[in-house]
Amino acid sequence: MRLAAVLWVTASWIPALLGVGPALGATASPPVIRILEPSAGTLVAAYPVLIRGTVTPPDPDLRVTVNTWPTLMLPDGQWATLEELAPGTHELVVEGRARGAVVSRTVQRVTVLGPAPTRWPLPLRGGAQWAGLGMDRAVPVGTAPFDWTFRLTWWEGVTEGELDPEGDGRLSRHLRGGEGYTHRFPTPGLYAPRLRYTDPGGRVVTQQGLVLVFDRAWLEPILRAQWQAFVTALAQNDLATAAGLVEITRRENFEPWRALLSPQQWQRVAAFFSARPLGWVGLHGYLATFQLGSESEEIGIEFTPDQGDGRWRYYLRDALLLGAVLATEH
Repeated sequence: MRLAAVLWVTASWIPALLGVGPALGATASPPVIRILEPSAGTLVAAYPVLIRGTVTPPDPDLRVTVNTWPTLMLPDGQWATLEELAPGTHELVVEGRARGAVVSRTVQRVTVLGPAPTRWPLPLRGGAQWAGLGMDRAVPVGTAPFDWTFRLTWWEGVTEGELDPEGDGRLSRHLRGGEGYTHRFPTPGLYAPRLRYTDPGGRVVTQQGLVLVFDRAWLEPILRAQWQAFVTALAQNDLATAAGLVEITRRENFEPWRALLSPQQWQRVAAFFSARPLGWVGLHGYLATFQLGSESEEIGIEFTPDQGDGRWRYYLRDALLLGAVLATEH
C-alpha cells in the first residue's frame, strides 16, 4: 500500500514540476511540435528570422510559443513567427500551452549571420497597427482569396529588388522603388515572402516576411459564437464571463460598465444586440469586422487575437455599449 501511494504521489507531482497538466501528463500523449524552419544546423541569413512549424494533432485550446512569445497559428496546426534575433547563436524554446499548462516542448539552436539591417525597404503591411505579443506588425493578414498590395520604398539608395512572394521559389517579381504591386494568395495558409536586394554598401540582403491567410469558413463561425456567448452572458448578468470574452487590452474599458449598469439594463442591452442580425464585413489587419443590424444603423463590432494568449476575442468599443444603453432607455 505504501509503495502504491508513493508511486501515485510521484506520478502526480512529476508532471506538475514539468509544467504539464495532470490529464495530459497522466493519460494522454502530448502533442508533437516540429520546427520546420530554420532547420537544425543551418546558418540564417534572412532578416527578421522566420521560425515556423507544425503541432499535431491540432487542438483549438493549444497555443504555440517561441521563447514564451505567442505565434501566429492556423487551425490545421501550422504556426509561425518573425523574430528580430541579433547575430550569433540563440536557443529557441518552442512550447505548446493548453489550459494554463505546458503540454509539449522542443528546443533547437539557431545561428544568425550578421550584420542585421536596421531598416527594411519593403513594408509588408498597411492597415491597423497590431502590438500583440508575437503578432508581428509587419504581417499582412486576410481571408482567402487575399490580395496583398505593397510597394518597395526607396531609401538610402535601394531602388530595386527581387521578390519571391510566397517563399517557395516558384515565383519571382522584379520590384522598382515607389511602384505599387499586388499578389493574390488564393488559399489559406502561412506564406513566407522573401525580398533580395543590394544595399548601398554592395551587400546582398534578404528581407524575410510573413503573410497569414485565414479560411473565412473556419474563422467566421468562431467569431459569431464568441458574440453570441458575450450577449448571452450579458443577458444572464454573468459579467465575469462577459469580461473574459473581451480582448485583454479592452477589458479595463468594460469594468466601469459593470458597476454602472443594473441587471435590468444589461438585459435590455442584450436584447438590443440579439434583435439585430450579424453580417460579415471582412478581415483588415488584425480586426475582423461585422455589421450589426442594417447598414443604415452603421453599427460595427470587431474581433481580434488577444494580446495575452492569441485567441480571438471581442474588441470592445465604449461607443457601442453607450449607443445600446441610450437606445434602450427611451
